[in-house]
Amino acid sequence: MHARDVRYPPATTGRRKGESDESFKKRKDDTLAKVKQAFCEMPDWSKLCDIICKHPLDELSSHVYITPGTPVTPMLAKPSNGVADILSRCDGSRFACEWKYDGERAQVHMTTEGTVEIYSRNSENNTGKYVLPCI
Repeated sequence: MHARDVRYPPATTGRRKGESDESFKKRKDDTLAKVKQAFCEMPDWSKLCDIICKHPLDELSSHVYITPGTPVTPMLAKPSNGVADILSRCDGSRFACEWKYDGERAQVHMTTEGTVEIYSRNSENNTGKYVLPCI
């Protein structure tokens, strides 16, 4: 399917026949959450919209992926009351923890070519600030 094959605007407004306001709101909120999560992992609207046009939203997470060289949107931490709270939130999932130090927040990417790129929390490429060019 190509972008030109996608009908826009869609034939429906999004509300299903006979759908309650509550059900519609829940479905809308779930859709928004999926798109927001996908954008955090692949913050490129061109690529993301192409994927959304080609695949059902329920399959979005299997087509969106973090790519070295493309900074991801930083997610804000959610405060917790202790280790038990964290473990209950993760519900048996694998996760990573890290110490919080004062200083600059950065994402360090190593591309498949072996180059290193450093991005700020605002997705700005700051590599030149830290890496000296070879002379």
